[in-house]
Amino acid sequence: MDDAMITSNEPVEAEEIVEESLPPAQDELALEEAPLEEGAEETVEGTVEETVEEQSVTPKDSGRPALTETTDEEIDALADAAIATINEVLAFFPVEGFNIEEYEGDEGELILDIVGEDLNILIGRHGRTAEALQVVVSAIASRRSHVFFPITVDVEGYKHRRKQRVIEIAQRVVERVREGGRPVSLKPMTPAERRQVHMALREVRGVTTTSEGSGSYRHVVVLPVE
Repeated sequence: MDDAMITSNEPVEAEEIVEESLPPAQDELALEEAPLEEGAEETVEGTVEETVEEQSVTPKDSGRPALTETTDEEIDALADAAIATINEVLAFFPVEGFNIEEYEGDEGELILDIVGEDLNILIGRHGRTAEALQVVVSAIASRRSHVFFPITVDVEGYKHRRKQRVIEIAQRVVERVREGGRPVSLKPMTPAERRQVHMALREVRGVTTTSEGSGSYRHVVVLPVE
């Protein structure tokens, strides 16, 4: 894709950037130029969920709200409650023969990865089903165990692959913004994915990021800075 397309007002289609074959639910993030006016400032609208990533990615913090002191015993109790909840919820889905792998994430969070065959139904379009499953499991498990600690519910490593892909796209967009000198918008993403972009680019020189839109249209814009 040449530089002329970056400076046009037409949407810029995303190039294929990974060789991995993904299910239809995991379709690619698209890029398009952002029709921003000079000096425009972001107006944060929408739900609390939509604004969390803006509050948690300032350069002075770690990008995630500080974790309270939680003992290993408490985390084990939370994990047991979460696994039990996952099994209860999945009883309503046409899936069987799955396992739940437990491990610690890069930022200390508890990750429960559901692995098995034919689990695309648990991912859903754009990962929405997996996101909903995480919200439900986290809420129920925390209430049952009385332990409040970050939980990520993944399906066949989908969220991990998606995170790597989002970061790769963000890094490639940086070069477009630097070369074209104009803002570039990413396709709407979940709050977690927007936060991943903000985190990946917050220390990168020559660009800054912001989120625009609301609801399912909220997206990240990468802008050039002097």
